[in-house]
Amino acid sequence: MASSAQAISHQSLQTASAIRTETITGSHLFNIFGYSLTKGIGIGKSINSDIFTVGEYNWIIKFFPDGSSKDDQNFISICLQLETEATDVKALISFDMLQQNGEPYFSIQYPAYTNWTSKHPSRGYPQFANRAEFEASGHLKNDALSL
Repeated sequence: MASSAQAISHQSLQTASAIRTETITGSHLFNIFGYSLTKGIGIGKSINSDIFTVGEYNWIIKFFPDGSSKDDQNFISICLQLETEATDVKALISFDMLQQNGEPYFSIQYPAYTNWTSKHPSRGYPQFANRAEFEASGHLKNDALSL
């Protein structure tokens, strides 16, 4: 009797992949001196920050002292606007209204990452702060505020 032995080969295949995303964090301080003079410029009219750059993109903060629309006329509206021509920018934004000591008086964060495009460049809060409550709060010192 002849016996034949067969070698059984077991081959283990292992694969892996990875991605690395880059997160860039930035901030811009927007000081508004002479706040009382900004009121009455009109619903939907904004006062804009200087252009600033975060993540190779240019942005501005738009401050609407009389609200960004008729529905928001009793509120301070605020938004971040993309100024760079782009097709898909993802960003997580938050706005802080600062006290005179630099600590946040009021903060709000956009709920999720937002895809900006040049066709839809602005994201923000039409009812960021009730204007009458803010003015009565005592946080408006020397007719100035910081965002």
